[in-house]
Amino acid sequence: MNRPTLALIVATLFTSGGCSLFRSDKANDQTQTARTKTAGKSRGDVWSSRIGNSKYRVDSSTTGENRYGGHSDSIGRGQIEQLSMAGPSSAPKIAVFLADPSPGVRQKAVEVLGKFGKEGSAALPRILKTLTCNNPQLRLSAAHTLALMKIPQSEDYLERATDDPSLAVRAWAHAGLVGLGQDCEDHQQDAAKILSASPGTSPMEAMGALMLMKCASKDAVESLVDALGSPHESIRSAAARALGNMGPPAKASVPKLGQLLKEKSFRVRLSALLALGHMGEYGLGALDGLLACLADPSPKFRQLAAFAIGQIGPKASGAKDALQKATHDSEATVVAAAKKALARITASSKP
Repeated sequence: MNRPTLALIVATLFTSGGCSLFRSDKANDQTQTARTKTAGKSRGDVWSSRIGNSKYRVDSSTTGENRYGGHSDSIGRGQIEQLSMAGPSSAPKIAVFLADPSPGVRQKAVEVLGKFGKEGSAALPRILKTLTCNNPQLRLSAAHTLALMKIPQSEDYLERATDDPSLAVRAWAHAGLVGLGQDCEDHQQDAAKILSASPGTSPMEAMGALMLMKCASKDAVESLVDALGSPHESIRSAAARALGNMGPPAKASVPKLGQLLKEKSFRVRLSALLALGHMGEYGLGALDGLLACLADPSPKFRQLAAFAIGQIGPKASGAKDALQKATHDSEATVVAAAKKALARITASSKP
């Protein structure tokens, strides 16, 4: 038996052994009862009973540092790549890998199924099976997939998943419901609260979910700005990235983002720099911090700082000397970014 075939069999056995499936015919159920009539507490109780009241956790069987890493990871990813060549018709087989022990394999399956979108709807029963697993990491992969695929028949299940014990699963469920046409601002606010609720992996998952929501709720912005002051690095970093994705509508975050540039944490400073690069002219409020980053030991930070200053435009005229100096940087990427920034700043503000 060849290795790709073995990998598929292992993933299938892992799925059947670790999940409890809603009846597959519910995937085609068009009734709105669960969505419109079920109370929040009752809905949560039903969902919890389906997944065995599991709690959000990461254990040795669901992390990259386990016995399934490396070798099986490459086999599984290769098998998914091979299957994907057949197009959306391969979606049901690829969905099996959402229950693979390897996080890398699961992520590859999410990416491919996400690209298939609604055309891969034949995989829905398998995805819903994974969405009811006891393992929160597998449910997370399923919820992420549904958020990307935007299959209408998944709406009831995503509604229920907003009560999942895992904060990360809830965040992707909210993103999925926005993708299906529900109110963006309401779900964005809920996802923003999830981001700041607990440290660990859930803030970054919530950030990824927020990236799919093309709106800028005032309440969500306020929640995320507050999260920039969290004592937890993972929350501060995720909040900065989420605010950056909103861009100018999140301009109220600029002063705090500027303060984050002084942090020791590489991760937080990088997230703040990336966010400021999306604030356009409103980044002017953090110009002093950006200028300091032009002298940072890290070439990446110097490059991003030059880019962010350039995005401010003519209002950043006070940065010309520093940018001119940066055009003689030892790193070519920094030089290129500084030159582009100078060109934007010296350009006429007129169209």
